Amino acid sequence: MIFNQGTSKGYKRTITVLFSLIFFLITIELGMRFTGTMILFTQDSRNNILLDDKNLIRILTVGESTTADIFSGSMLSWPRQLEKLLNSNGKKFRVYNVGLTATTTGQILARLPDQLEFYKPHIVITMMGINDPSTYWLSPADSNLIQNLRLFKLAKTTYKNFLKLLKNQPTFINGYYDLEGYENIVKQLELQEFSQVRPQIEKKIRGLSSIERGKILFFLGNKISHGVEVISKRTANSRLLLRWSLEEYFLIKNALASYIYTARFENIQDCFPLTKKFLDLGGELDDILLSNLEYCVENAASSEKSRWMNLLKNNPLELQIKPVISIVQQTRENYLMAHALLKKNSIKHIAMEYPLTSIAGLKAFFSADGKIKKEYDDIIFAENIDNFQSLLKIHPYEYLFTDRFADYFGHTTDVGHSLIAQSAQKATMVLVKNLNSSNSF
Repeated sequence: MIFNQGTSKGYKRTITVLFSLIFFLITIELGMRFTGTMILFTQDSRNNILLDDKNLIRILTVGESTTADIFSGSMLSWPRQLEKLLNSNGKKFRVYNVGLTATTTGQILARLPDQLEFYKPHIVITMMGINDPSTYWLSPADSNLIQNLRLFKLAKTTYKNFLKLLKNQPTFINGYYDLEGYENIVKQLELQEFSQVRPQIEKKIRGLSSIERGKILFFLGNKISHGVEVISKRTANSRLLLRWSLEEYFLIKNALASYIYTARFENIQDCFPLTKKFLDLGGELDDILLSNLEYCVENAASSEKSRWMNLLKNNPLELQIKPVISIVQQTRENYLMAHALLKKNSIKHIAMEYPLTSIAGLKAFFSADGKIKKEYDDIIFAENIDNFQSLLKIHPYEYLFTDRFADYFGHTTDVGHSLIAQSAQKATMVLVKNLNSSNSF
C-alpha cells in the first residue's frame, strides 16, 4: 500500500513537472512570436503605429522594389506620396509601406498574414509580380507544425551556429564604404569601357588591404548599377566591378546577390561554384539572394539542375526547386490567394498595374469569358499606362525612370512615383466613396 501511494505521488509529480514544462515552453513560444513580430515591424520608423491611427483609414501597400522606399532617392516612394495626397485636406489616412526589394508574389504572400494582423489595414494596395521566375522558383520545403515552432527554429539556429564555431567559419562584413575621392572614377565608369577605367582604379586602391579593396569595388559596383543605361554600359561595368570585389574579398554581405543581379541577362557560368562557396562559408540565404538565385537555376543546363537541388536542399533552409508550369499561372494563383486572404479579413483590395503596362493582363487573373467574376467584382483596379505615356511624349525616358530593369519600364524617379501615387489616390477615393455610401467605414 505504501508502495502504491509513493508511486501515485511520483506520477503526480511527473505529471506536474510535464505540465509546468509544457506551460513554460508555450509561454516562451508566444513571447518569441510577439518579440519577433515587434522587431520585424518596428525596423522602419516610417511605419510606426501612432495612437491616432486607430481613428484613420489605414492602407497597406505591398510589392517589391517598385514600391519599396529604398529605390526612391529622396525617400519619396509612391506610398509616402500617396499619404500626403490623401491628407491634403486634413489627416484622414495612414499609409504603411511594406514593399521589399527583390521579392516574388510567393514571398509577399507568405509575409502578408502577419502584416495584416499587425497593421490591421482597411485597404491593401498590391503592385507585384514582376520578379516572379518564368521557369523555376525556389521555396522552402513543406514544414509540419513542429518545424513552424519558434522554439524548433531557435534550436536549429543554435545548432547551426554551434557547427559554425566548430568549423571556425569567418564572419561576413558590411560592404558600406565612403566613396569620397572616387567621384571622377564613378563618372568615367558611367561613360567609358571598363578596360579604360580599371588601371585608374588599380592605382587608387593599391596598397590597401584586401578587405578595403573589396569594399571599395563592391560599393563602386552598386553605385553605378542604378543608372538610366543600367542594361548596357553601366550594367557591364557594375558586373565586372562586383566580380572583382568577390575576388578581392568574398565575405562582403550582399556582394554575391548584387553580382548575380547585374549578371542576370548573361550566362552566369560561375554562379554555382560561387553559391557553393558562399554556403560553405556560412552565408545566409535571404530574400534578395534567393530571388536572384532563381536566375541561375532558370538558366542552368538540364544536367545541372540536380546539382542545384542537392546544394540547396542541404542548406539550413532546405530549399526545393519547383518547376513553374506558367509564370502567368503562378502569379495569378498568388494574386487569388492574396485576395482571398483579404476578403476573409474584410479588407478591401486595390490591384494596381505597373507603369506602361496594360491593366488587361491583371484583370484577366480575376476574369472568365472576358468578364470579372462576381466574387472579384469588389476589387478596384488602378492603371499606370496613360499617365506615363502622356508625359513621355514631352519628356525623355529618364525624367520618369532611373533604369530599365523590366526592359520597357524601370524603377521610377520622384516624378514617376508621384504619377503612381496619383493613380493610387484616385482608386482609393473611388473605393472610399463606395464604402461611405454603404456605411462600411
